[in-house]
Amino acid sequence: MIIAQSKANVVTNGIQGAVSFGIKNDGLAHIFNVLRNQLYSDKILAILREYSCNAVDAHVENGCGSRPIEVTLPNRLELSLKIRDFGAGLSEEDIQEIYAFYGESTKRQSNSLIGQLGLGSKSAFSYGDNFVINSFNNGLKTTYNAYIDPSQIGQIAKLASVSSKEESGVEIVIPVKPSDVETFAEKAKQVFKYFAVKPIIKGVAPIDFGNRASSLEGQNWRIVSNDRSVYGSSQKSVAIMGNIGYVINPSSLKLDENVSDDSICQKLVSNSNLDFEVKFNIGDLDIAASREGLQYTDRTINAIKSKFVGIHNEIVDKVSKEMDTAHSEFAFKKMIGNMSDMSSPYYFVSRAVKNLKWKNKVVSSNMFTFPSPSRAIRYTPRRGYVGGNYTTKGGDLITDMDNKNIHLNDKEVFIENTRKLRSCLVNYAYNFLKDGKSVCILTFDNKTQRDNYLKANGLVDSDLVDISTLQKIILPRNTRSRVNTNVSTAVRSKHTKNVFQLKTQNIPSYTSVRSDYWEEVNVDLDDKNLKSEYAWVDIERFEAVLNKTRDIVIAPSSLVALNRHMETIKKQYPSFVIPKIIGVKFGKTDGDSIRKATQNLKDFVTDQLKSLYGKDNLSDKFWAGEMSSKFSSDNYVLFRCVFPLLKETIAPNAFKILNELKDASTPSQKETHLLTPSRDIKQILKIKDSEIYKNQSDNLNKLSDKLNKVEKALPLLKVVDQYDFNQYRDKKDIAKNASIDYVQTRDFMLCGVA
Repeated sequence: MIIAQSKANVVTNGIQGAVSFGIKNDGLAHIFNVLRNQLYSDKILAILREYSCNAVDAHVENGCGSRPIEVTLPNRLELSLKIRDFGAGLSEEDIQEIYAFYGESTKRQSNSLIGQLGLGSKSAFSYGDNFVINSFNNGLKTTYNAYIDPSQIGQIAKLASVSSKEESGVEIVIPVKPSDVETFAEKAKQVFKYFAVKPIIKGVAPIDFGNRASSLEGQNWRIVSNDRSVYGSSQKSVAIMGNIGYVINPSSLKLDENVSDDSICQKLVSNSNLDFEVKFNIGDLDIAASREGLQYTDRTINAIKSKFVGIHNEIVDKVSKEMDTAHSEFAFKKMIGNMSDMSSPYYFVSRAVKNLKWKNKVVSSNMFTFPSPSRAIRYTPRRGYVGGNYTTKGGDLITDMDNKNIHLNDKEVFIENTRKLRSCLVNYAYNFLKDGKSVCILTFDNKTQRDNYLKANGLVDSDLVDISTLQKIILPRNTRSRVNTNVSTAVRSKHTKNVFQLKTQNIPSYTSVRSDYWEEVNVDLDDKNLKSEYAWVDIERFEAVLNKTRDIVIAPSSLVALNRHMETIKKQYPSFVIPKIIGVKFGKTDGDSIRKATQNLKDFVTDQLKSLYGKDNLSDKFWAGEMSSKFSSDNYVLFRCVFPLLKETIAPNAFKILNELKDASTPSQKETHLLTPSRDIKQILKIKDSEIYKNQSDNLNKLSDKLNKVEKALPLLKVVDQYDFNQYRDKKDIAKNASIDYVQTRDFMLCGVA
């Protein structure tokens, strides 16, 4: 490889004398020790790389560059590394004049050869004290032993020369330590990974060089799948020159994102999702003396920048040509969107390329903006469990698409509502939704309106699916199905029945299908226990309806929770009756007989709570607990922050009332256990306290009245509470004093209450 020479400008005016640099004989041992032991950070990798590159150069010089070299890796039975080429071999003069001298090389006049420094042929000394050179030249096999002599400088000694019929070439034989056998095999994977002509490996089992599949490639470059396990970094692009891969360090390229070419290079070489393998001609890049990395000289940096700018332009040209088949701007945008799909070969470069053109018009993104009026509704897949299977149940609808944006790709389908349908549109879109696609449905009043819309938004006829060509699908709700020639239907027996019983057990925890909570039932109207054991509730779409206006509904999961709360109470009071809940479809007259024979669910449970609260003086304790819980939850900050302040400084009347409430009789642990489920039951069924609490004592009634007056008299205490009293440490006395004045005024108003 031709060495790039730096031009030096030397000023010689005024020089009185000069001495040339050199190495004295007594310093040679030290210098050679540095070259042998401190040049290479990975010595095993170095000797495999250096001698293999020399062997490849020998093939190139001998006109057989496409022939593989032979590498015999060490094993437990043969503890030596052998690297054999089939070049011209080395004469004794070559050994004496070139091979034995550091810095001597015959390869500096050609960029077809990898070597240049005259150091690699001695790299075996970085690993051990000797190695053997077998040269096959002119029908002779000559063996030389290179070794470190007592002077620490080293010598090459000719051992023997015999006739040989073997092909010309050179064989390097290096003794290997037993503990390094496996390491040589592992390092061979890295060294030969980027060799254009892979060597013939002997001595061990066939080696997988870890060559990765290409997702996109061009002239002397390719993008390969990520392999973080080998290099342990988040990003790795490689410059390949002379069969050696050099990891490119983006930070060493000194890229300026404000410069166009630098910005392009930055997006490619610094993209954590892109692993580039880029081939450079020998001599394009400056490398370190150890051949372990690049020297980031201006020459190297400019070569890498130029290469990646060329790659970018090649990708843009390649993508644009492939996308020239787009029949509309709309279709072209979908192609851009498809590039962002992980299955696309352009996925990893989709954000790095720019200036894609359709009919000489730059299209920068796959964004589609609906005009106003949009004339579109949009469905996205709605998924859930049906019969225990997770599937697409229908679509979530957006009716107002005016000025909204979507990103186009093959997962966006546009349907034209040529039939002018106003309902069941999701049924026609279902097959697309089932495939995970989103569906936009356009409706036009007339042909002129349609043509103008398509033209303004870059669509053509073939971008739209005619709804008249689609099959109407009944959305899945049950387990059995049948298909006829016109409509695919689902047989949903629950939708043909009007009376059901709530299931409280064996309900899949993952279900979100309301009908799964109900089972069909035939109620025996002659059952004598019907009124005492059953309660009915109107249901609509399998949700409980509590009033005739149908604005208070209860999800079936809440009814199951209601049953669970009642079971908690029944454990303490066995006489508490938990009704079997019958659901009668709202407005269905065939359920009237059940309504007459049983009690409404809300009334049934209200009566049960009344009977419960009449036991063991629970009414007083529950009511006190209810008041305390309600007031403390609604006024949490007041109890936590303001309550101590009321006591110590400004509002003794308010403190007296609140303290009286705090000290009121509270439920025991057992009764507290009942308080929470009873409160939850009332919340679910919208039962007012006044419908249940009939027997609390006069003392508790007075306390309740006081509480109501406190709540009315201190409505702005919550506003005061919003001030963080800690902020008054920062000399905010004005705000503090204003708050205290207000509370004192309200407290004065409470004199009559307290």
